[in-house]
Amino acid sequence: LASPGVISKWVGFLCIAFKYAIRWELTTINPFKDIDITKNERNVRPIWTVDDICDALESCKQDYMFIAMHLAFACNLRVGEICGCPWEHVYISDKDIEADNARIYIDREQERITTESIKELGEKDIFYIFPSRLKDESKMKTRLGIKTPKTESSVRPVWIPKTLALILRDYRESQERNQAILGSDYHDYGLVITQKNGRTVEATTINKLFKALIRNYDLPDVVFHSLRASATTYKLKLSHGDVKMVQGDNGHATSDMVMEVYSRILDEDRKVNAQRFEDFFYSRNHEAKQPASEFSLDDLISAIKTNPDKRQALLELLNDSESVGDSTNNRPEEYLGKRNNYNGKPIFRVVK
Repeated sequence: LASPGVISKWVGFLCIAFKYAIRWELTTINPFKDIDITKNERNVRPIWTVDDICDALESCKQDYMFIAMHLAFACNLRVGEICGCPWEHVYISDKDIEADNARIYIDREQERITTESIKELGEKDIFYIFPSRLKDESKMKTRLGIKTPKTESSVRPVWIPKTLALILRDYRESQERNQAILGSDYHDYGLVITQKNGRTVEATTINKLFKALIRNYDLPDVVFHSLRASATTYKLKLSHGDVKMVQGDNGHATSDMVMEVYSRILDEDRKVNAQRFEDFFYSRNHEAKQPASEFSLDDLISAIKTNPDKRQALLELLNDSESVGDSTNNRPEEYLGKRNNYNGKPIFRVVK
């Protein structure tokens, strides 16, 4: 059965079609005009917090999986973009890193392509078709390849943090060592995410390994794509709601996709907002209701000057306070000297 969302789209399409049919006098009624479709409630996928992601990265033992998670979270990349990204589009030289210009340029993705589409498209929109391990390729319905993204907005540069740039450099060096050891047995496709022998890693493999990681280390149950949603959430937070900036990293055609599909409200932020509202509204009103103080420093000084008993009591009180030392057994007078001064200026003085 089709989902409510799919049914709703088809009903909308047919309703528009019949409007034109009425205009062209092909029919007099629109049977789809007043159809009530159950509202398609979007399921909000759970996401990982920063602590969850740190736990997962620490637990991950597979090198390319470790890199894939970093790219999904720090760069908002889709799994197909990660698996199809070539090293020639990763800019992590010393000059780029020092200038805060380390980046990845996304203009392709890995995808299973039907053999019929390959015949129709030919070389158009397809960068590369990976060789099959099966002897008879003619019987295969799909082939693994690298192609252009589905939308123009997906073609984009994504700037990366310095730490991730250095991680990528170490990972590339390990690939080069493997290539030197294996020699002609190494399959060099120039990709970032590869197996030890250079062969490509399919997106389905990433998803399976991610599920295994969750299961083996008792992590919150999410899908790999949720890392991208986590990235969107935290980048919205760090940028104070700069939707267009996050939209650029995500490669979405419209900002609505950022707000409706991926944005999350974190519980800790809601708690902070409650504290801010307390300071903004309740604390101010509470202070406003307090009776005005009638204390006058001039009156206190006058009372001490005219009343020797009060002056003596104040001096005794100050002398008794010298017994209050700090936990490091510093001299009490040193402790009081620090406590009674602010930026080198006394905060109060004894009037004699």
